[in-house]
Amino acid sequence: ILPNSLRNELTLIMYKDKLKEHEFFENQNNNFMLFVLPLLKPLSVLRGDILFSIGDNIDEMFLVIKGSLSLQLGRQYENLEISVIKANQLFGEIFMQNDDQSIYDLKGKSRDSEVFVLKKKDYMIAAIIFFSNIFLHLILDTIVGKIEWLFPHTNKAYYMFDVPAVYDFWVY
Repeated sequence: ILPNSLRNELTLIMYKDKLKEHEFFENQNNNFMLFVLPLLKPLSVLRGDILFSIGDNIDEMFLVIKGSLSLQLGRQYENLEISVIKANQLFGEIFMQNDDQSIYDLKGKSRDSEVFVLKKKDYMIAAIIFFSNIFLHLILDTIVGKIEWLFPHTNKAYYMFDVPAVYDFWVY
């Protein structure tokens, strides 16, 4: 087993070109990718492999890197295919957030597909870290930054210390 930092670097090297094309990573820098990559678990999916079935609680999001997946209505509707999730697309983010049970089957469609799986628990950890950083930024800005915490109800700016400007505004 490789150390996490080495595993992340190898994954970035192996998948960087494919991941840069994926809609989830579109216009993201390497730091974002290095933050998210350890949360993603690679999965090989063969034709007919079932990722989830009708009635399953979906707590994963699937990022298709190669190949395609088939979204089907199940046996009662003769496995009617209603959508194909192709390479560079993702699926499951809405189900994952809503704690809904699946009304679909998701199966491998291509002979060989590569999928990254993001578990809800890991997604929530990333979201908490993200929003904690925003809140910390606002708290630290409040020290001297004059933050309007109650906007739009009031335009009163809150700060702990007032640092007067030494020079005139120079942008214009």
